[in-house]
Amino acid sequence: MRNRIRTAGISIALCAALVLGGLGITGRTAFAEGPVVSEINGVALTQRAAEQGVYKEGGLIINRFEATGSVTATADITDFTYIMLEYYNPTGAAWPFVFKIQDTTPVQTYTTESTVPYKRLDTAFEEVSEATTTGYLAPGVSTAGWLVFPRGIFRDIETFGTTLAAIYLLLPCTAVNQDGVTALHFGRIKALFGTDTFNGGTVISNTALWDDGDFAPRTVASTGGADGGALVSVERCAIPTVTPPIVCDFGDVRILEDFDTGYPADETTYNAALNAKAYDAVRGINVGRYAAASAEGNALRFNIVAPREDRPDDYGVITLTPKTAVYKWSHWANDGGEAEGLTFWVKNLSPVPVGIGFQLDEYDPDQNVSEDYRGERWTLGYGTRILLLETATQKQFMVQAGDNFNIPAGFEGWARIPFSAFEKAWWCSWGNDTLDLVRIPQFGISFNTVVNMGLSFALDSIGVYYNKTSVKSLFRNNGSSIAENMEG
Repeated sequence: MRNRIRTAGISIALCAALVLGGLGITGRTAFAEGPVVSEINGVALTQRAAEQGVYKEGGLIINRFEATGSVTATADITDFTYIMLEYYNPTGAAWPFVFKIQDTTPVQTYTTESTVPYKRLDTAFEEVSEATTTGYLAPGVSTAGWLVFPRGIFRDIETFGTTLAAIYLLLPCTAVNQDGVTALHFGRIKALFGTDTFNGGTVISNTALWDDGDFAPRTVASTGGADGGALVSVERCAIPTVTPPIVCDFGDVRILEDFDTGYPADETTYNAALNAKAYDAVRGINVGRYAAASAEGNALRFNIVAPREDRPDDYGVITLTPKTAVYKWSHWANDGGEAEGLTFWVKNLSPVPVGIGFQLDEYDPDQNVSEDYRGERWTLGYGTRILLLETATQKQFMVQAGDNFNIPAGFEGWARIPFSAFEKAWWCSWGNDTLDLVRIPQFGISFNTVVNMGLSFALDSIGVYYNKTSVKSLFRNNGSSIAENMEG
């Protein structure tokens, strides 16, 4: 990740923290020595080391219980009617997980099956939806609440004894492009008996009461992950006692994607994880780690190649989704609804200009994604002016965009795309027709595979900028330059 700009012979260190308003958004590093920020108190599970196409499960085994007010190795849940699990899904997708219970006499594990529906409740215990499962459970996008499992949902439950010995919370780890992305938070687990209502019952497990050292020995994986790493990391998560302010990574920039954090260290695995983010129906792109001497940390190199032969179009795209390392990744606007645009570092590795574009998907602020999962598509409008800052010369200038815009040959520096440049796609007939910038599930980097075939460029440090930015001239001065804003 680039966190500085280069001037003639001088490296200017940029401001490490710029507070913009009162919305609770901060970099994950602010909580590196504490719990993961969450909407519940409990445990955060994040996929870390999958192997592409190889099915494995990793997560947490809960084998200590607090139902009696003190810690016990088992819990008596004879004749339970429901088990309820508190959850929070911080991501922009309905990620799956596996829930299992295990008894002691005999030792047997019981998983969920598809014939009996389970309920999803909000945090006030009001029913939101009902669904069935084929073994996987999928909490709603960016939701918090409770999942309610009736006794009959567990396969072969008629053989269950009286004593609960363990509960398994597992993530299926099969796709390397989800390393550092797929994450779910879990809190209290309740058992209901007889006439207990959903807001009643007995709390049988509360990981928020565990000491930090209680998690590591209970982290489970089938056989371990790629590079010998743990498949899933298990960390404490907690509701912050004080809502943290917006904190930029430098100047007025908040980084969403640095192509370092959360990705595999091994280059082959890294490249596979990033190539998996390409639109597979077209392809037309090979990506890989870029770590030239002039780069600070890793960047991503794009090599544009021929698309699939059976494709009638020339549209290629790499799609980037929420990262757990960035708190409230999907919420780009601040409390005042302010965010000026997208920024990124780019280096054209080709002897001719290369054309790239950006597109955003977003949900309406009040959209129920479980009923309508479609996000509005926003793309660059024709005639848009994009600001560029060449770091070697410190010259700032503008280029004009269509659905793509050209990065000049040999250019290395920063680009800024104002959000006013985005227009709703002509074919997208749903949504509120407003770029709200509060529920972004993904964004894409697009390009014309035919026009740009054989060209290459590198990208890094994609983020949101918050200050008005302009190209100053004798007749125009309505904001600060890119360099001034990045210096803080």
